[in-house]
Amino acid sequence: MQNWTNEMWMAIAITFVVGLIIGYVILGLTKGNVKKYVKLEKEFKKVKAEKEVLKTHLEAHFSESAVLLSTLAKDYKKLYTHLADSSEKLLPEAHSIELFKQLQSESNKEEVVSKKEEVIKMEKENVEVLPETENPQSEDTARTEQEQVK
Repeated sequence: MQNWTNEMWMAIAITFVVGLIIGYVILGLTKGNVKKYVKLEKEFKKVKAEKEVLKTHLEAHFSESAVLLSTLAKDYKKLYTHLADSSEKLLPEAHSIELFKQLQSESNKEEVVSKKEEVIKMEKENVEVLPETENPQSEDTARTEQEQVK
């Protein structure tokens, strides 16, 4: 080290200063990115914590809703059973009347279905017959008659 001259020391000092300047410039350029990264990381942690809180609230909400719906179903079943038992005890003939009405409505439905089938058959026959025979009626009057049949 004693053989080093002033020029060598000067070159080392200049290199050191130039290195400091370059380091400072690079640090200044990347410091903004580091700050941005730290800021984004804080925001990410905050959002993640909020998400966990919302998830916990949501789970609690659905859990409570399930319990309430279960209770509601049980209460509805109790109410229905109570009303059914009471109606049988208080109005025993109403049950037989209800069965009679149910049987009567089923037979009415069958009659309606058979009448509809007859009307459809008649319409098909009319559609087939009308073009073959030369009918003096206009199409409008034929339609109104078919609508009246319906």
